[in-house]
Amino acid sequence: MKDLALITGGAGFIGRHLASALLARGYRVRVLDSLIEQVHGAGAVPRGLDPAVDFVAGDVRDAGAVARALAGATHVVHLAAEVGVGQSMYAVERYVSVNDCGTATLFQALIEAPVKRVVVASSMSIYGEGLYRTHGGATIEDAVRKPRKPGEPWDPLDAEGRPMRPVPTPETKRPALASVYALTKYMQERLTLTLAPAYWTSAASPGASVPRSAASRSPATSTPRRSLRSGRR
Repeated sequence: MKDLALITGGAGFIGRHLASALLARGYRVRVLDSLIEQVHGAGAVPRGLDPAVDFVAGDVRDAGAVARALAGATHVVHLAAEVGVGQSMYAVERYVSVNDCGTATLFQALIEAPVKRVVVASSMSIYGEGLYRTHGGATIEDAVRKPRKPGEPWDPLDAEGRPMRPVPTPETKRPALASVYALTKYMQERLTLTLAPAYWTSAASPGASVPRSAASRSPATSTPRRSLRSGRR
C-alpha cells in the first residue's frame, strides 16, 4: 500500500498545493483542518482540495481528532497554525494555544503512533527584521524598525541616523523574536528538534534558526530510536 501523508492545516493555500504535489508523487494524502472562518470563510467545506484527498475536520488541539487523522499515516507535515504578526500581539492566548499546545498535542500522539518523517513549517518572522548592512559595511543582526514620521525612511537607521541596506538573511542568523507569533513558531521548531532524536526516524523544521550543520538541514536521525516511554522501535 502507498505511504499516507497527513497534512495538518492542509486546507490552506500551501497545504492544498502540497497535497497535490504529494498525490502526484504517489502518496495517499489526508488533511486535518478546522476550517476557521477567518481563513476559509463561512461554511464547512474545504475549497480547492483535490478530490483524492481524505479530509478530516478537526482542531489540532483535539487529541481525539489528531489520533483519528494519524491512523495509518507514515509521514506528517505540520502546517496548522494561527498566522500573522500583528494579530498575535492581542490574540495571545489563541496563538499560543493553537501553535504551541496544538503542536504538543500532535507530538504526544506521534509518540504512540510514530511515523517515518515529520516536517514542521517554520516562519521567517523568527528572524525579526532580518540582516542589514550599514554604510560602513558592518552587518547588523538586531536591527529595530522604530516608529517613523511622514517622509522618514522606511529602513532602520544606523547609529548615525542613516538608513541601512537590507541584505539576504541566511538561516544561520540568530533569532530576533519580536512578536507572539514569532515566539510560537520558534517553540514549534525547538519541540521538533528536541523530540525527533528520541522518538522518530527523521524530522525537519524547514527554515529553522539553527546552524546549517544541525538537524534542520538533514534528518534529525537516520535510524529508528527506541521510544523512551513504550520501548517500541
